[in-house]
Amino acid sequence: MCSCGKNASTPPAGMSASRDAAQRVADSQAARAQNHSTQRIGPSRPVEQGGQQSFALRTSDGRTQSFGSLLEARAERARVGGGEIQTA
Repeated sequence: MCSCGKNASTPPAGMSASRDAAQRVADSQAARAQNHSTQRIGPSRPVEQGGQQSFALRTSDGRTQSFGSLLEARAERARVGGGEIQTA
């Protein structure tokens, strides 16, 4: 008995197979780009602060150091054993 044509769910073979797969990928990417729920949540641009914030650490021996972040200032305060952090 011949089973020719009975399995219609077989994917296409030949030169058009890779083109069909590529088209499906392109279609799914286009659909994802148009779907608003797959886009980033939150502001699209960073909020402008008007300038860069910096922090100054004044140690107990009178030295003052500037840092670009509060985390860096706190880390140095822990290393030197104390001090006062102020926004600069």
